[in-house]
Amino acid sequence: MTVERRYVAIITGMNLSEEIQVLTRFYSDAWWKSSTSFPKFQRSYSTSDLKRNDRELQRVADLVLKELDHMPRDDAGQVEVRERLLGVVKPFVRDTIGLEESHLDMILHSGFIETSAQFAREALRYDPTLTDADIYQAARNVMSMNFMQLLLGLPVRLTPSVFAYSLLYPYSDNILDDPRIPAHHKASFSEWFKRILMNEDPPPRSDRERRIKEMIGLVEKEFGRGKYPRVYESMLGIHSAQARSMEMIQIKQSPYEADVLGLSFEKGGASVQGDGFLVAGDLTAGQRKFMFGYGCFTQLMDDIEDIRSDLTGGIATIFTQCAGSWALDGMTNRLFHFGEAVFSQMDQFPGLDAKNLRDLVWICIQPALIGSLIANHKYYSPGYLRDLQQHFPFHFRTMDKQQKKLRRRGFSITRMVKTAGFVPGEETGKTWRFFLTDN
Repeated sequence: MTVERRYVAIITGMNLSEEIQVLTRFYSDAWWKSSTSFPKFQRSYSTSDLKRNDRELQRVADLVLKELDHMPRDDAGQVEVRERLLGVVKPFVRDTIGLEESHLDMILHSGFIETSAQFAREALRYDPTLTDADIYQAARNVMSMNFMQLLLGLPVRLTPSVFAYSLLYPYSDNILDDPRIPAHHKASFSEWFKRILMNEDPPPRSDRERRIKEMIGLVEKEFGRGKYPRVYESMLGIHSAQARSMEMIQIKQSPYEADVLGLSFEKGGASVQGDGFLVAGDLTAGQRKFMFGYGCFTQLMDDIEDIRSDLTGGIATIFTQCAGSWALDGMTNRLFHFGEAVFSQMDQFPGLDAKNLRDLVWICIQPALIGSLIANHKYYSPGYLRDLQQHFPFHFRTMDKQQKKLRRRGFSITRMVKTAGFVPGEETGKTWRFFLTDN
């Protein structure tokens, strides 16, 4: 009996909440079985490659900033800017990261960029108080849901549920993760949100809660509770995982006082599995299993990127519990191997481009994960960083310098996304207001 068949036999008859616990244990076991040896990367860079790429990175960054600083107001002018930027960025990405034409075509023509741009515009129309950080956080989830659409053979587009679920991140998740908010306020909000998800009708007590209630209403318009019960089971599973993850805001506890890995996997896995339910309405057992594992992997990627801020905020992750006491070399190696095992499951999906998509994702994730270590270099051994440098397209110091320059210049992720996906006549398209009234 294959692993997949054994898994299906185990979960048969379970509700989604029970299945989430099984998947949490399954991927926790998979994590500990993953190797800590240095991974095999798809691409290496010589000293001359790095010097050439450094020059190109500086040139492209300067060009992007110049274009954004002089963005025309008219449609034709903005289209010209978009085409100029694509004409520069496309060969830059192809030559530095090693993407093939088929990969670039998938990125440019699948709808990812336009959908993210539409989301940024409509989110700011809906709530002008959203910050660039809010938009960036939510747009990452939009892209995750678009990824699920492509994998499932569905059109890549901004549906009411994609819009709503992505905005729930800055509206709800950040409350539960913020160590500055008192525990009793979090508990009160968590109980109110649970009642909304259970189809009760508690009145909103703040503007934030009013908006959350509206977002759940958008989901209900697309996926009726009677016909798609697992959509709401999945959101309750996410809520339960978020509530339990509040145990992680105790960084001074020892690694044996709480199952930090399990809490991370439950939260990340349930969240991405929810992405799948909210784009398709329902999923097969194999699809649920992959999406949960994908969420476990991306949660750990986020945890690596956020080591410094999590240490400051007192949030316990498997990385903050070790940072400063042990080098994170072996743990990060294990993450590469764990991710490779998770993404090997993508071949079972019906989307015609599933294999191409798998290759694209893994080619992009390897340098993205290495790049996230730059700000946290002090938690790694010098020898390990030297080894990783051979598989990253730019010198670490150059990348760090360019990132700092972009921050000083007030580089806006929202402006960049909107420019990349600009489409003339955008005002005539569907907006969140139409989502509320469409049949």
